[in-house]
Amino acid sequence: MSLVEVDEIELRFGGLVAVGDVSFQIEEKNVVGLIGPNGAGKTSMFNMITGFYKPTKGKIIFSGTNIVGKKPSKITQLGMARTFQNIRLFPSLTVRENVMSGMHSKTSQGIWGAVLRTAKQQKEEKEILEIANDCLSFVGIKKYAGRLAKNLPYGIQRRVEIARALATKPKLLLLDEPAAGLNLSERKELIDLILRIKEHFQLTVLLIEHDVGLVSEVADKIVVLDYGRKIAEGLPNEVLANPRVIEAYIGKDDD
Repeated sequence: MSLVEVDEIELRFGGLVAVGDVSFQIEEKNVVGLIGPNGAGKTSMFNMITGFYKPTKGKIIFSGTNIVGKKPSKITQLGMARTFQNIRLFPSLTVRENVMSGMHSKTSQGIWGAVLRTAKQQKEEKEILEIANDCLSFVGIKKYAGRLAKNLPYGIQRRVEIARALATKPKLLLLDEPAAGLNLSERKELIDLILRIKEHFQLTVLLIEHDVGLVSEVADKIVVLDYGRKIAEGLPNEVLANPRVIEAYIGKDDD
């Protein structure tokens, strides 16, 4: 069963077609890799799914709802969470506070509950703290919970972002270049983490990544874009052997 249906999506910036008539589905509890050379339209597609860009035409159905035109905050409330290629943490907050901040869209007590310290607000605050600690434990960084985000190594900051996204209890987790800047050891740990996330939380994951080898290790399906068009879709071994995909990445052999 599909959690996301991208239906003939197009995105134009003036006369430039960034994404043209792309369709694909993301099945529930699957990891789907979205790959392609630089400028292929991957980030534009990601930003349309998460509401940061509005498509020129087409539909994006998420959990039965057409989300085109909805604000990112509303899409988050529907059960979508993302990380960013350029890490977006609050540098002067602790790791735990950063993770807790991701749950603001799920809270119900509002500002007056916080000011008056009502019983419901205190119960909600306790639950948020417990969820944050659980997520930090799951991604393996609870020992950093009290440290400021700005003082952490890059690889740990990546995990804080993932923990913050998981804390919202999403149906769909979108990872934008999660391996960027990681060393070989951290890359292996990331592969393990993505697979554990899928299994433990029964989550659906959409992954943009330049590291094609990493994608092939974690993805159930790969979608390939080139110049804003879909050129391949299917199982990792089939897609990566596709002549059009090979040509897109290494160029055409003129001999």
